[in-house]
Amino acid sequence: RLAKANRISNRFIIDFEKVSCCPGQVTGLDPDCRNCVPEELRVKGIKQDVWSEWCDDLMKVQKKSPSIGGCLCIFCFPACLVQAIFCAMCCPTSGDHCLKSLPCFYGDWYVGLREWQASVNSVLNKKDMHAKLKTYKPYNR
Repeated sequence: RLAKANRISNRFIIDFEKVSCCPGQVTGLDPDCRNCVPEELRVKGIKQDVWSEWCDDLMKVQKKSPSIGGCLCIFCFPACLVQAIFCAMCCPTSGDHCLKSLPCFYGDWYVGLREWQASVNSVLNKKDMHAKLKTYKPYNR
């Protein structure tokens, strides 16, 4: 059983920390996640090698996620407030355009996530299942 996963109604949710602007904070899947196929997928025929490949591919995409350098580049340096306002109003920071691979743009990350999800769903949909990427923070009492 995965430590950072739970079931809510008919949904099986695996924690995925999508971004962090703090240096050293782990983003993406918990590293132990790749070693254990969720039971809900295993009974539908998803094998360990397929699960590990999906986890590895997702973590490769995750390396393109926003970073502290990217956050500073787009909102702070060199023009601080003026640059932040300009970027918020005019720059498609998450768009799919020719500058998307620069550290201050995140379009390549969004494209990668969309492609990963489409690839995984091409397998899961045939098994009457579906994957959706969404940040989920469990409610702790």
